[in-house]
Amino acid sequence: MRTGGESDIRVVDRPERERFELWVDKNLAGFIQYQREGDQLRLIHTEIASLFQGRGLGQHLVGSALDEVRRNGMWVLPLCPFIVEYLKSHPEYGDLAVTT
Repeated sequence: MRTGGESDIRVVDRPERERFELWVDKNLAGFIQYQREGDQLRLIHTEIASLFQGRGLGQHLVGSALDEVRRNGMWVLPLCPFIVEYLKSHPEYGDLAVTT
């Protein structure tokens, strides 16, 4: 994805590290840490590097991660406050969330 014609932005699932990584060009800009339990991902923590904050990249990261979850027929247990808030304002992903 290109934004403003300046940066290549992509989200990559790294199951061996239990996280989705957000890359801007060749820089790791952020991640969502998760724990997988069967067909469920416990979304624990979201972090965007300070250099990349304030650009909407956290929203992009979460949306891309949830799209990947949907493609794989999985569910999420949102434990990260940022993701909980994201789900409240994006009802189109509400069907992916489970509660304890």
